Amino acid sequence: MSQNCGGPRPYPVGIFKKQKTSLHGHKNVNRADTNENNTIDRTINSQLSRNTTKPGSDIVKGPLDPIFGQHRAFPISIETANVNFSKNPSSAIEYLAQVRLEAAMATRMAIGKEADYETNAGKHGNTDIDMNIEKITTNDNIVDSQLKILGICEVLDSFTEEYKVMRKKYAEYRSQLAELNAIELPETQKEWKYFIFNNEPKYDFVAQIIEEGQHMKLMVYFTKWLNTKMDRNFEKWLIMVLEALDQYLSPSDLSVVRGLGKKARKQLRNSLDDRNRKIMFEVLTVTGKFYGQRDLLEDIDETLLNQKR
Repeated sequence: MSQNCGGPRPYPVGIFKKQKTSLHGHKNVNRADTNENNTIDRTINSQLSRNTTKPGSDIVKGPLDPIFGQHRAFPISIETANVNFSKNPSSAIEYLAQVRLEAAMATRMAIGKEADYETNAGKHGNTDIDMNIEKITTNDNIVDSQLKILGICEVLDSFTEEYKVMRKKYAEYRSQLAELNAIELPETQKEWKYFIFNNEPKYDFVAQIIEEGQHMKLMVYFTKWLNTKMDRNFEKWLIMVLEALDQYLSPSDLSVVRGLGKKARKQLRNSLDDRNRKIMFEVLTVTGKFYGQRDLLEDIDETLLNQKR
């Protein structure tokens, strides 16, 4: 029996069992996901309808928020007292509640820092909390202003446009795919890690992963593996799977992608070489710009501008 010398061992041959999967140029629609999305839509539409029947109601905005000093864009009451960050949200309401609570926590911390700064500097005058809230409220306009001041908007836009080009390239590949000579996918996290770290990604591999609905499982694994030193094969898999994700995700899936972005943001605060810093920035750009998690783009270090594409 021949042995593989001088390189990584391939994944066990048994995993490359051929099977035929008819794609017809499109992804199969998961019936359970469709039903869940329909239920969410009905819930939101029902709530909107009830709001329009109330005197003085406004379907465009909710009540004035006491913490953020703004009207909520979503006219639905979101209870954050019992939000559990340890589990993925099962509905749009739970997802919004998690994001809102996270933003509120960050805002309160910022308010505290602002108050400390005022005291330590010996400044006096109006210390009304509403003024502090107005200064540090993290909405899209403020984030954009911060990024423009730092000159980072152009870098973000460049990364985003390249990401869109690669998404289009993958979409064209799938649209021409009638059948898939697929591999038998790994099952456990250990098997996946061995497979990914020892094999370069290919479109036919990634297409099979998306077809089998394994992409969000991989996003969870990727978040765990996203460390200060990235394996080069893993780096390629990470970006390619991100390019293959649907543009519009369910609340639960969006929460998983957000978690990946948060991990990348955290790693950017560590000591990284140019290559690994660029990877983290790419991931953060995709989650922040393309998938709308713009609060993750706050306070981006301007040293990122020095990273070459």
